[in-house]
Amino acid sequence: MLFRSLDGGHIVGPGNPLNHIAYQIEPALLIKEGFLVPPQWATTQYPIETGKARSRKGDFLNSDLLSAAAIQHKERIQDLLTWTTDREHTIVFTIDRKHARKVAQDLPDSVVVDGDTSPEVRSQKIQDFRDGKYRYLVNVDLFIEGFDLPKIDAVAVLRPTQSAARWIQMVGRGLRTTDGKDDCLVLDYGGNLERFP
Repeated sequence: MLFRSLDGGHIVGPGNPLNHIAYQIEPALLIKEGFLVPPQWATTQYPIETGKARSRKGDFLNSDLLSAAAIQHKERIQDLLTWTTDREHTIVFTIDRKHARKVAQDLPDSVVVDGDTSPEVRSQKIQDFRDGKYRYLVNVDLFIEGFDLPKIDAVAVLRPTQSAARWIQMVGRGLRTTDGKDDCLVLDYGGNLERFP
């Protein structure tokens, strides 16, 4: 288990917010004990290249990622659609609001929610997704933590990150258990699996 803040810094250690680890449990044990479903890792095509992306505060600069994400965007969306044909509730993480809107525009049966969405509209869109009116819920970092919708059976990460905490939280959105759910498909288009094996 990695004890790091979203910007990549440690939160446990001398002089940090937490000075010792009180309790630690590995996700593998939670899966074995049935508290989480196992991730089904997919080998995706058309990764977002990060070779020229600069970093700040422990993560890639969004502006650099956007340029890379524009390359093979349509192919990436088609790949996502192919992988999720048998999935009903896919949450999609994007780079920023502009990227989220572009993804939602090209991803059929999707709804986008971001920080500009009013609370009332946001609640309705989430409810529509929960009820199956949309198959894809597209967002930026809005649902990384504190969002519990066990029906999510696929997570598509269209966002490279250098933050282990952010990566774990994005994947974690799909690992909640519910009746009839055996696993969660994880589509990584950001090379995050290689960064955080």
